[in-house]
Formats: sequence, structure tokens, C-alpha cells
Amino acid sequence: SSSSSSSSSSSSSSSSSSSSSSSSSHSSSSSSSSSSSSSSSSSSSSVSSSSSSSSATIARIVSASLSYSTVTANAVTGLTLSFDVVFRLPRTGYVEVTLPDFHGGHGNELTLTQSGTSFTGWWVLSSNVLVLQTGTDLETGTYSVTIEESNGLALPVYGVGENDPGLVIGARPFSGWSIVKVAIGTSPYVEPPPPVVTVIDGTVESTAGSVDGVSGVLFPAGSYGARRVSESVSVYLSPVDPSATPIPTTLNAIMAGPVFGLTCAVPLTTLNLTMRVPLSAVAELLESEEGGTGRRLLGNGNEDGNGNGQDPCKKQRKGKVHWWNNKVSKWREMENSFWEIVGDVIKAIGQIDPEDWEEDGFDPVFSFIVKDDYPCYSSSSSSHS
Repeated sequence: SSSSSSSSSSSSSSSSSSSSSSSSSHSSSSSSSSSSSSSSSSSSSSVSSSSSSSSATIARIVSASLSYSTVTANAVTGLTLSFDVVFRLPRTGYVEVTLPDFHGGHGNELTLTQSGTSFTGWWVLSSNVLVLQTGTDLETGTYSVTIEESNGLALPVYGVGENDPGLVIGARPFSGWSIVKVAIGTSPYVEPPPPVVTVIDGTVESTAGSVDGVSGVLFPAGSYGARRVSESVSVYLSPVDPSATPIPTTLNAIMAGPVFGLTCAVPLTTLNLTMRVPLSAVAELLESEEGGTGRRLLGNGNEDGNGNGQDPCKKQRKGKVHWWNNKVSKWREMENSFWEIVGDVIKAIGQIDPEDWEEDGFDPVFSFIVKDDYPCYSSSSSSHS
């Protein structure tokens, strides 16, 4: 299948008071649709989002910590956020926190506990961004705010890594201004659920699913020949662990969402892999100026809003499924992968061919990685992360 993955400029600054809409009923965020270029799901240690403003981009927050009132995957939790402001944030400015695959929330103004600050807050599910608007100037110093459990925010279904690089924070002084996001340096580990084990009938088309209800593997009829009717397949989702499967260090790569692990006998046919993609990554990809899936869904084709053609060589962001090579300890791009919006779910699709299992170092461990792409330079299009 041809690759439909759309890419975005690595930065996006959205209006803090109005939501930008995407297709399939996804409205990407009000003030916060700024993308995480540090995730993982899911990410490098810092993210810079550009803006139409001519002002220099300034890192106003340089360190932060996050804790949860509960540490059970998929459970509703309260959040306590502490952060250091190193460059004054004026009244009505915004602190924005990207929380990939956190979900839930009731859509109302958040209930906060705070001392010495006057934040109002809201949760933008369409981009997985927590937005805090300050009612007073924030001078340099350390601040803390608690988002109460009553707001209904829930942890990712697959858990959260310790000091997860996908959790990022930044601040913008005014709507439309640039933002620099940095990784939240300290956050606790939330254990993932156990693998889902499915016994499939190898003689008919069968699916082995996972805990998120979307990610899984489709086994075509005959995957194990005409007589093997009972085959055990295990699928697990777990948070990113950079010490086990390091994040690529080039092209501003982020690992978006969980690591997907598959345990099964080597099949005779091509398997179809599906991974659910975090909304935070999709918000970034939908800002694409490439004209791929995301831009077509926004209805702009290869033109901007004024009908002007885009620079075909301009840097873009693209998302691809990758597999883990345990011999060289690197992620390898799955060339035939793409992502798509199906209803209100975003899926990454890839194929695992029989010859893949024979490749030296092939490990059936997968991740959706978003990175810079330079269409006119072949080095950025390499299958090596």
C-alpha cells in the first residue's frame, strides 16, 4: 500500500481561545494545539513550536515535575504539576502540558487547587494538551498547581514510563506566539497491564487484539497452514522505555504512543498490524503542509488557504510504524506503513511480511515514530531511524 502518512511542520502554535478543527469531528486544540516534539508515547527532550510572530522563541519554563494521585493504568487520577519559570509570563499567558494518551475529562473548566497563583484551566482532548491560563503575572520562580481527580482525567490504558519523555511542558505569553516545550524531568512509573493472549484459528481470518481495543494484528486465513486451528498469540502495549528501546536521536524524532509487542509462531502469510496513534501526535501531523492524508482531510490539497502551491522541498513531519532491530539496537522504518483517521480513531497501519522474520535482528516490537522529513534529500527518507 502506498504511504499516506501526512507530516507537519515540527511546530504549531494555535490560538488560545479558538479551536482549530480537523476532519472526522476532531477539533484540535484551543490555545494548545502545540505539538509535542518530545513524546511518547512518546519523544526527544525538547520541542520548539514556531509561530507567525516575529518574536524570538524563548524557553520560559526549563524544568518541571508531575505526580499522580493514583498509579494504575487507565484509572482516573489527579495531577500535581510543579514547574520553574525562568522568563516572566505575563497575565493571560498560557502554560501548556502535553499528556499523550491521557483521556477522559468532562469538557468543563478544570477544578484546580493552587496557592499564590490564579490559573484557570481546561483539558483539550483533541490534542492531549492541558492548558493553564494565568490571571496574574508569573515572575521567575517555582509554581505548583493540582488538577483534581474530580475533573475525570485518566491515565493511558498502557501505563506511563518513569520520567516519560513524551510528557512535555512550555509557556507562551500571548495567543499565537511561539512556544518551546521541554520534557517534564520527573514523573512516576505507571505499570502497564498484562499482555492480551488470544488463541486464533489459523485456518480462517483471525484477529489478536490488545488492551486499548484498537491495536492488534490481523492473521489472514491460512497464516499457519490448512491444519493448525489453534495458535496462541500474545500482544502487549507498554510505555516507552528509552533504556530498552532508545528513541532515535536524529530528525527531532518522537515515539508517539506505546511500544507494541507481539509473540507468536512465525506465520506463513503477511500479517496486518494496527496501532492506535495518540491524539497529540495527530494534532502535529495534521498541521502538515505536504498534502498527505492529514492535509487532504483538512481540504487543502497541495495548496494553502489562498490557493498558492506549497514548496515541495520544505521540511515536513511524517509518521511511520517502525520495528526494533535487536542486533544493532535501532528502530527500522516499515516502508509500507501509513496512518489514517477512521471515525474518531486514528490508526497506524503496517505489514509484517514472512521475510521480515528472517531478517537479522528482527524483533516483533513496534512503535509509531514521528520525525522530520526532507522530501528533496534522500538521507531523511532512509529506512534507518
